[in-house]
Amino acid sequence: MRHTLHIFCTLLYLGCMPFLFAGKNTASPKLKAGLWTGSLFLDTSVSMYFKFDVAQQMDGSYQLTVINAEEKIVLTDLVMKNDSLHARFPFFNSEFVWKVSKKGLNGYWQNFQKGDKYRIPCSISYGDFYHPLHFLSTFYPPSEINGKWAATFDPGTVDAYPAIGVFKQDGQWIRGTFLTETGDYRFLEGIVLQDSVVLSCLDGTHAWMFTGRIHGDTILGHFYSGKHWKGSWVAVRNENATPPDADTLTKVAFNEPFRLTIKDVSAGAPYGEFNFPSEEYKNKVTIIQIMGSWCPNCLDETRYFLSLYEKYHTQGLEIIAVAYETGKDPMVHLERIKQLQKRLNIPYLIVGGGTSSKALASEHFSMLSEIISFPTAIFIGRDGEVRKVHTGFSGPGTGDYYTAYTLETEAFIQKLLLLK
Repeated sequence: MRHTLHIFCTLLYLGCMPFLFAGKNTASPKLKAGLWTGSLFLDTSVSMYFKFDVAQQMDGSYQLTVINAEEKIVLTDLVMKNDSLHARFPFFNSEFVWKVSKKGLNGYWQNFQKGDKYRIPCSISYGDFYHPLHFLSTFYPPSEINGKWAATFDPGTVDAYPAIGVFKQDGQWIRGTFLTETGDYRFLEGIVLQDSVVLSCLDGTHAWMFTGRIHGDTILGHFYSGKHWKGSWVAVRNENATPPDADTLTKVAFNEPFRLTIKDVSAGAPYGEFNFPSEEYKNKVTIIQIMGSWCPNCLDETRYFLSLYEKYHTQGLEIIAVAYETGKDPMVHLERIKQLQKRLNIPYLIVGGGTSSKALASEHFSMLSEIISFPTAIFIGRDGEVRKVHTGFSGPGTGDYYTAYTLETEAFIQKLLLLK
């Protein structure tokens, strides 16, 4: 069978697209409700597909949703500017800009986190033909790759790093992710054919696509991150593959009560100073989360920590987030922190740590060996001693790994709360 990935890039140009309008094209276009198919053109030969839903609300407005497997991202700030429709991602600094026609939405996805000129051409067409090559499975049964795979990214280079592919397959359709020692690649979704696999995710800050050729119990592939990065990966089937212990990657450098002093930009200029410990956190179990509003894994962890806070705050649990933001403007950092607090309704303190730099975070948290990941969570007992440091976060896209982490963490919090 001819390698099917070679013809992915031309599919959206073939044939006629169904009309998407319920009426004529106006300044306020009437979009057809239902599932659409989107494509990002990462370069002249590679297209990344994703699912897109349009729902009309009772007031006549539209809700546009990007779908990554179980994750549904509702776009915000839908506005027409001149002849283009703008739709922003809710948590990350990026947006779609489309021209609307009877053949679909055509324009680009702009990721401002990578600069004002970082744009990837994009088209959206009405209909559920996610991965148009799915019809080939009628003639060529898909390979079976369900389960765990021991993977290496950029093998044979100084930048090589291990990962574990965790896949759940239903016929030709596949969902899953890759776990690394600093987090996961979130909600991946795609298709398996006889000789190949494709997985992708568009979460507002990343446009990830993984393609692979299947050779029995080995997969050889490429990894695309937007239009700026292409690497390689190899994976071997291994149901016994296990990730590194995230509680041992970052260590406490010296054994004494935890202390932290940071110039806090979250209150705006003139900047104050945040100190820990303080009376407010005396005799409390405290989680300090090192994170950034730009980080999808941090967003997943924040949502989980919100559930912990709601359940255990009255019993003595406190959470403090220290946010390291992209760019150098403290007032922009402040605005992003406020936006995150508002959209997630975060009741606990978020301190502005400065520019998103692991070196800066390591300087601030000098009592630890090194900060190697956003996020990193520090668990502190009522006595002020660091009881655990957890590097990275295995989010809900990791399935059983996420479930195991939440059960283990909740048991650990309960234990700390009982210690006086």
